Amino acid sequence: MTKSKVKIGWVGDFKRNGKQFDLAYLVAKQLNAELVVAGPVDSVIYVDHGEMPGFYRELDCLLVTSAFEAHPLCVYEALACGCPVLLEMGVGDCYVNNVRGVFYYKGFDVDNICKAVKSVLKHREQMSGDGVKCIQTEWNWGVVKPSYETLFRDVSGVDYPQVLWLIDVEDWSWAFMGKEMKQYVWRHLKDVYVSTVRRDYLDKVIKECDVVMNHVWNLGDFNVPPEKNVLCVNNPSFIHPSNAELFYKAVDGCVALTTVSLPVVDMLRFMGKPVYYASRGVDLEKFHP
Repeated sequence: MTKSKVKIGWVGDFKRNGKQFDLAYLVAKQLNAELVVAGPVDSVIYVDHGEMPGFYRELDCLLVTSAFEAHPLCVYEALACGCPVLLEMGVGDCYVNNVRGVFYYKGFDVDNICKAVKSVLKHREQMSGDGVKCIQTEWNWGVVKPSYETLFRDVSGVDYPQVLWLIDVEDWSWAFMGKEMKQYVWRHLKDVYVSTVRRDYLDKVIKECDVVMNHVWNLGDFNVPPEKNVLCVNNPSFIHPSNAELFYKAVDGCVALTTVSLPVVDMLRFMGKPVYYASRGVDLEKFHP
């Protein structure tokens, strides 16, 4: 009986340089493994978010080759499904938070990553169990919830503020997060797609709410009063000189900053605004072994 190939998973937009898809390709080729990819929405290998649990469960491991991630959603969801993960130790905040079920390799060297994959396969059963337990006990929405409750009440000054979650692009983690926030964290939350609603309606809901969660990628010309505007910064690309003017203007127009990543918290402290670390939970109803 012929042994089936090892299945190494990879998630993301393979066209983005920072994702370093070529590394994953070379690793799979060197190991004679099957590289299973969930690509972007405009590709033929796109996998709907609702189908991702099944994607993870079919893998032997998930390889993340990104040069930077703030809080890689695919890592936490894969772990919840029992799929061990390989991640560069300086990427994201998994290493900082001691997330189990992850093999932390150092540097982006193909030979070293291949050795890491072999180690994960050797210890897969133990890593799978450790990862599931870690996510279920430490990264469920119930554990994350208090940090958002503090943020919303601090900003609004009331016990049960109405929260508006502004979304630009539908099929990305910020949109998924808004829906899960309403389900697991804050029922007084309304999510709105700024690119598809009428401007007068958007102005109306902004006026009616107490807190606006406004992602840095959403920056536009709609008017959010600074005293209720919370700027969510989950990627350090804003520091790039090409984005600096827009970002500093956005910071001037907000009351507080928040991020899902501890390393990004440190990067924001110099901005002169309150900074909140309010991370991301996993939807355990969908993502489980």
